[in-house]
Amino acid sequence: MRRLISATTVLALALVLFGGAGCAPQVEVRTGTKVVCTYGEVISDGIHTVKVPAQDAGKYKVRTITRLCPRHAQLESLYQAAQQALAAGDMAAAKKALEQVVAIDPAFAKAAAQLDTIAGGGKPAPDTSSPGGSAATTSTPDKPGDADTGSPAESLLVWAPDKISGFTASRPTVDPLTIARQYVPASGSDAVSFVIAVEQFPSAKLANSGLTAQVKRVYSRDSDTFKLNGHDVYFGTDGQRYGALGFVDGAVMVVLEMSGKSGEPPSGLKSALKAAANQLP
Repeated sequence: MRRLISATTVLALALVLFGGAGCAPQVEVRTGTKVVCTYGEVISDGIHTVKVPAQDAGKYKVRTITRLCPRHAQLESLYQAAQQALAAGDMAAAKKALEQVVAIDPAFAKAAAQLDTIAGGGKPAPDTSSPGGSAATTSTPDKPGDADTGSPAESLLVWAPDKISGFTASRPTVDPLTIARQYVPASGSDAVSFVIAVEQFPSAKLANSGLTAQVKRVYSRDSDTFKLNGHDVYFGTDGQRYGALGFVDGAVMVVLEMSGKSGEPPSGLKSALKAAANQLP
């Protein structure tokens, strides 16, 4: 995804002592996970404040995960296709892709300027720079050592394979505990963009919490649950253009996200997502 999943863990404890005589000192701490797109948009925010014994305060952390959202994954995919068409001298294909980019976000990269140049009979030079977004960051587990033994990222690649029928895989973005991989749909596909994101959590409980915060709450429309390859799978959409399928395998969370064609109900992506997920372990 060019830049698809990335993550950082920040210890953000706001300690406020309270309690009277005879009571064990307690403090307020902030804990939970916030997921932010690399372009700055908040995808989900599960951060909240809890009261805990002072001696346990160090066990609670705020986890901020930065990854590419489906909307910007689609924009980057279309923009990249436009630049490849420009490099090949195919103005018609470049114009079509750029029009799709501008329809979603008129201010994205140089799309509008390139489209104006083509409309005026010119041939804009392909943009070889990165379209935007923040730099990738790194995540560490809530309990260092619990999930950071060996090289977890290598084992996570099994969930984002080199080959998925109907798609062409791009190079994965790999961090110590997360990976993300964008897949370019074949011509005629119901999907416009497709991304698989995988994250290693310290425990199965936290992986399930991540699934709730990052998938079930964000894609709450058209929801359905079913079994697939032995996994309890959740499917949902945002009610507009995006659909997602997610499940956990032990302490690993796997999320497949697709965006559909403009005007088509995102619930129609369910069969394509299931077909892709069925090719995973």
